[in-house]
Amino acid sequence: MRRNILTKGTDRYIYIFESYRSVPPEVRGDPNSSPLPLAPPVGGKTQRGECRPPHHSPVMQALVSPHFTLMEGPMARPFAEITFTAPVKAAQERYGSRRMNQRFEEMEGTPDLIGDAEQTFIEARDGFYQATANSDGWPYVQFRGGRSGFLKVLDDHTIGYADFRGNVQYISVGNLADNDRVALILMDYANQRRLKIWGRARLVHEEENPVLLKQLQDPTYRAKVERAVVITIEAMDWNCPQHITPRYTEAEVQAAVKPLQDRIKELEALVESNAKET
Repeated sequence: MRRNILTKGTDRYIYIFESYRSVPPEVRGDPNSSPLPLAPPVGGKTQRGECRPPHHSPVMQALVSPHFTLMEGPMARPFAEITFTAPVKAAQERYGSRRMNQRFEEMEGTPDLIGDAEQTFIEARDGFYQATANSDGWPYVQFRGGRSGFLKVLDDHTIGYADFRGNVQYISVGNLADNDRVALILMDYANQRRLKIWGRARLVHEEENPVLLKQLQDPTYRAKVERAVVITIEAMDWNCPQHITPRYTEAEVQAAVKPLQDRIKELEALVESNAKET
């Protein structure tokens, strides 16, 4: 069970939301609140401006449940080494968050490794946003999509995907030839979750490693695979769910309304049967 530690200390909070959906309904306290996938409630901020759920929320109540074991040790935050440049620190100082963010730099700097929760989350996605930068420093963000599971975990610090033919502009491919740094944002809109990943990418063509290409491609998905993109992860961060508008895929909506549709059919059959009898 993955814990997402956003804050820690006497006036800080340990917010577990990656495991929220695994909590039994009687613990969540909302068994009949919505037929759609449940998203963890979010509310307010601490005195230090940190994202957290309200004290009365089911998530906070679940913290005292036997279904959870609180994580006490510091989590590795390599992302701070990558992202907290001097200008970023200056901005944090100006807007009053430097002291709060400094704790990430003070945490133990062990590598971010893919655990069970991350693997489940990553391989459930049917798309993600990928950022690269060109030789002039201009960033480029591209959406990569496919069937759920097309982004695969290769080991505890490596992910990869089959790169399909698109608009044949090859902007991301060209950027990666000059700068192998990438940033990914993986979204779960329905449950207001996102995982940020920083890494270094390399392009692998079929003639270089046909076994890898076969491992990454889905033969039932009608798309031309031109290459594989393999990303060595340098940092990850589960991000605050505030301001993520819940959205649902067609499959999620169908699953949510199926019990209602089945019940409608039952009632229609009952009405028809009664009408025949009368």
